[in-house]
Amino acid sequence: MGISYHPLPEAYKEILEQKQNFDLTIVGRDPYPTSPVGIPFCKESWGELLRDNCSGYHVLSSLGINLVAVKERHSTPIKLFEALAAEGIAFLNASYHFLDSEKITKKHLCYIKMASIVNKPIIEKSKACILCGQAKVIKNFIPEQADIFELIHPDVQNRKFYKDVWKEFWLPNILKSTFDLKLEI
Repeated sequence: MGISYHPLPEAYKEILEQKQNFDLTIVGRDPYPTSPVGIPFCKESWGELLRDNCSGYHVLSSLGINLVAVKERHSTPIKLFEALAAEGIAFLNASYHFLDSEKITKKHLCYIKMASIVNKPIIEKSKACILCGQAKVIKNFIPEQADIFELIHPDVQNRKFYKDVWKEFWLPNILKSTFDLKLEI
């Protein structure tokens, strides 16, 4: 598979650019390999997003979002992620190109640098920033003023192999309580 490009959708990016500050920014590595919509951790349909094998499902649960109830208020997952951005929760990727590789290599760094043009101004406005798994590669490209947390990626494969560490962050309401989030989604 060749490298494919999935930038932040313009409507989502506009919300991020207009927002003055963020409580939390969550950074993934690169777009989903299947059905990416451009917004990290988001899927096109509720059916896809609400699957246990979807990392976005676990991120949203950890943020304290009642996914059954929120599905009734937002017509699509994209609308939910836009509402989260408006409330101060941003989602970014270290690369907006699907890297098609288990490891981030030197040849991928150009994509990381390109993504930092979009990411840096948003992270600068964030109180805290979570780098999920290999997204930690962006540390050299982002400002130091935000509290940076390097966490295990919410992927269910990590839950399988690193159960105790995974549970520390990705069980329901963990991020909500850790960052004292009061979302009105």
